[in-house]
Amino acid sequence: MLIEVFGLACPKCETTVRVLEATAKRLGIDAEVRFVTNLKEMTARGVVRTPAVFIDGKKISDGGVPNKSLAEGWLRAAMRREDK
Repeated sequence: MLIEVFGLACPKCETTVRVLEATAKRLGIDAEVRFVTNLKEMTARGVVRTPAVFIDGKKISDGGVPNKSLAEGWLRAAMRREDK
């Protein structure tokens, strides 16, 4: 699973990365978490607000920091999509 967090190294973006890394680890998910700070890539992917979260190329969220429960829901939903 590829998890991408788009942002500009602000505290909210860094927290989002940590929450997603910890949640993937806790759930036993083999995931790569990338922190993308390149403005050109953000623009190309349609990111307007940060932090923006993409899982396996699909935009899940933008402009907010997920709590543990929300992050878990995103990752479990992505796992279900992979199983199909």
